Amino acid sequence: MIQPKHNLHKTVSANQNGIIVSFLESNKHRFVKYDSSVVKNIQLYGTSKYQRTERSFLNKTQQAIYAQAVYGLTYFTKEQLKQMKPERKQEIITHHQRVQTVLNVWKQKLSNDMVDNYLRTLYQKSEVIMALLATSGYDHTIEDKQTFKDLGITQPMIVEKLLETGLLPENFMKIAV
Repeated sequence: MIQPKHNLHKTVSANQNGIIVSFLESNKHRFVKYDSSVVKNIQLYGTSKYQRTERSFLNKTQQAIYAQAVYGLTYFTKEQLKQMKPERKQEIITHHQRVQTVLNVWKQKLSNDMVDNYLRTLYQKSEVIMALLATSGYDHTIEDKQTFKDLGITQPMIVEKLLETGLLPENFMKIAV
């Protein structure tokens, strides 16, 4: 049985108006109303500890190839990195950068499309907005900070994009454990 962790320096209490968190070591208090968006999100979706996770549809070998491409050297442990030849590290870094560029272009396009649709809806008769919407493209100086989840992108969609662009092997979906 897992025992709950107790923080002796923090007290949480509730009354009819909201939740009060008291930090004893700093003598500070925080009050959160029940109708705040934070509380509503916790009530509706749970905390981050208990959020739903997306199960991978990939087997372990496919997951390893995918993770190396998407996460680069951060996928490996410090010990694995020590034992890895510099040429192999450079291959992984180069491939990872190409993958990140493709994913960033894709995220920018999706973000731009969302904003364009929003502006087109709000300002249907504005010539200035329509002229702005007529210009499109990718700005490599901007790293799109939106998460895949925010953009509605799932792991199968990422795999499909990387297959389309040749950044995962053609036989990727047929690779066995």
